[in-house]
Amino acid sequence: MNRKWLFAAAGLTAAACFFASCSKDKKSIDRNDRYLLVVLSASGPRYEGTAYTVPPLPALPATDVAVWITDKDGRHVKTLAVTPSVVSVGNYSHVDHLPAFAASAGVTYEALQAETGGQMGVAPSFDAVTMASPLFESDAVRDFQAVWDMTDDAGAAVAKGNYTVWAETANIVKNDPTIYTIRAENTSVPVDLVQEEAGTAAATAHIRSVAVSFVSDVPEPAGNILEP
Repeated sequence: MNRKWLFAAAGLTAAACFFASCSKDKKSIDRNDRYLLVVLSASGPRYEGTAYTVPPLPALPATDVAVWITDKDGRHVKTLAVTPSVVSVGNYSHVDHLPAFAASAGVTYEALQAETGGQMGVAPSFDAVTMASPLFESDAVRDFQAVWDMTDDAGAAVAKGNYTVWAETANIVKNDPTIYTIRAENTSVPVDLVQEEAGTAAATAHIRSVAVSFVSDVPEPAGNILEP
């Protein structure tokens, strides 16, 4: 083969590699150009009991909330949002308030202490996904939104397939200074990233609905943080 044909062959090979690379990158970009918008509508649960009777109302325990993703095998993929008291080190830990979330994400108080070095505050791994703890003063329904960018907790793009969106809310019943009962509720929505289809969540006593939709642009407020 003469030099002319060698250069031509090399050029074609380079072009093929370039377009293959572009195609691969485009596939990855396409995956991350779509987002999952999760809208949680809830009315609590609110605090019940007589242990906290001193006004003003904001002194009452707020409702804890978490939204997260699991894969088809039930493994935790990503935490989208969680109230800071659940993932914080402090005098009053709420790790046990959201048992389904804690079990999925593998959250324990000891692990939180290890992250913060025993200091008070939110564990660094959850800092970007914490939300303000909602206080329900009545049975009025409030909407919260979370956005999934199709990545896992490590920031890597997930494979297209079947996943589940979970939502959990909780508060306590406390009539005695040292004894309380947790009232936690959770529900889930199956989603298919290939067909871009989502199921319907079963309502609970206070989780009215979890609506899931596929969008091309991240709605305001941007990011993976719930906002009322």
